[in-house]
Amino acid sequence: MSEGKFSGVSSQIVAAKGVMQKILTENMLRMQERTKDKNYIKAVAEANEAAKRLDYTKIKNLQQKDREEATKLYKSSLEELWDCFDDNKDGVLSLEENGKLMKIYIEVSIEVTQQRIQENFTQGVMNTIPDGPRKAQLMEVARNVVSKVPSWIKKWTTKHFNTDDFRGRTLKTMDVNKDGKVEKEEFTSKFFEAVQDGIDYSEMSQEMSAHFLPMLQVEMFAVAYARMHAVCSLSPTAPVLLCSSRTKSTRCWHRNRGQCSREGSVRLSFFFLFLWLANMV
Repeated sequence: MSEGKFSGVSSQIVAAKGVMQKILTENMLRMQERTKDKNYIKAVAEANEAAKRLDYTKIKNLQQKDREEATKLYKSSLEELWDCFDDNKDGVLSLEENGKLMKIYIEVSIEVTQQRIQENFTQGVMNTIPDGPRKAQLMEVARNVVSKVPSWIKKWTTKHFNTDDFRGRTLKTMDVNKDGKVEKEEFTSKFFEAVQDGIDYSEMSQEMSAHFLPMLQVEMFAVAYARMHAVCSLSPTAPVLLCSSRTKSTRCWHRNRGQCSREGSVRLSFFFLFLWLANMV
């Protein structure tokens, strides 16, 4: 396949992106469905326990099984992806050409996965807000926080994702016979193994939660505290636990102006109890 032909046909790029979006989206949905399988959940738990003892055999076996299943399910889609680039149908891509294919995969992978992570995070946040007269106000607070997620994800991927390094690793994995090029069979059989060692999206999710949940707690606590303070001012029979300025949480709130949840002084369970009461009264 010639370099000029590769770079000159944009329809191939469009087609390749379409196939990649299909593979990534369907595979992510497949993995989400798998988390509902009790046997799979048990197997993952056992693998994690073994890993704590520095025994990674079970984790590797689960990963291998998943790669084999994905390769079988998406073999035709991978062949279609290959055909988007193999113009002369000789069944071979040079390492440079395959690197360009993987560059497009990286772009689509980040785009699709970011969207899915943001959707899941948004849904999880919104589901924590109980019904009540102030639900709309609290949801607006949540939306303001969630609106900052896309820019955070972009910064995270830019900082943690080395494109050249990733392409180098994937090409090394795919070129099984080390002849300096990737054949079609090598590509389809090794694709999921090669891309598995890319961005650690579980790490991204954990860091995103650690960054945004305290922010969300502070903003919502402000709404909840303002509401409960108003109730306490009007009603002498209001609960002492929530209204007394001598409680640990409210002292912390006054002293640090909301930063207490960042420091862990307000427990998450107390926060949601407070939020629920503020929304219901």
